[in-house]
Amino acid sequence: MRVGIRIRNALSAIIYKHALSIKSTVWQYTNTGQIINLIANDTSKFEEICSRLHFLWEGPVEAVIIFIFLWWIIHPIPALFAYLVYFLSIIILFLIGGHLSKYRDLKTSCSDKRVHVLDEFIHGYEVIKMYNWEKLMEDRINQIRQNEFDILKQAYYLRALNTIHSFIIVPILALTTFGTAWLLDHRLNPIDCFTVLAFFGLLRNQIMFIMPLLTERLTDVQVASKRIDAFMR
Repeated sequence: MRVGIRIRNALSAIIYKHALSIKSTVWQYTNTGQIINLIANDTSKFEEICSRLHFLWEGPVEAVIIFIFLWWIIHPIPALFAYLVYFLSIIILFLIGGHLSKYRDLKTSCSDKRVHVLDEFIHGYEVIKMYNWEKLMEDRINQIRQNEFDILKQAYYLRALNTIHSFIIVPILALTTFGTAWLLDHRLNPIDCFTVLAFFGLLRNQIMFIMPLLTERLTDVQVASKRIDAFMR
């Protein structure tokens, strides 16, 4: 957490220093709303990811240990099929995260534009009143907000898909494991079955809570890094 706060403060200072040194000819490509979003939102993504980086090694280590126990409790082949499904589910999570990063990039661009238009409205209200442009500015702001809302709606559809995936993965793992063992004519007793389900419950915490959250934070950092890098150039 302390490292994340230091990274955020350092990035905020660098962005602010660079904004003060921008030439007047460059301001036509940059606006105040973009700088505000960079300092307020994008730098905070680095602080959030630093508190969760340990999950990058904790999750794989836990998965390997559970795989060893499954190999010993049941049979290697059902365990291999179960972990094949497990890794496929992780790939699906990362694919969803990739699409979410695209929507986040579009959302931040809309946010920059919205803040910029509102800034123009506040600072130029005298001219707007003089030329009777209130309705035009209102329609412009509403259109930008509607575009941002549509992007957020699509992003939350993906998050809902992510949540559904997290809830159904444990039953799918259990069906794959026990179904494979039954097809291979391996004997299953209640003790082994409930033990395997308990281990799948541990994996569920990784898939349901940690992996989706970590995927979202990593994509957030990726988008924030690109935006900060583009501004610094």
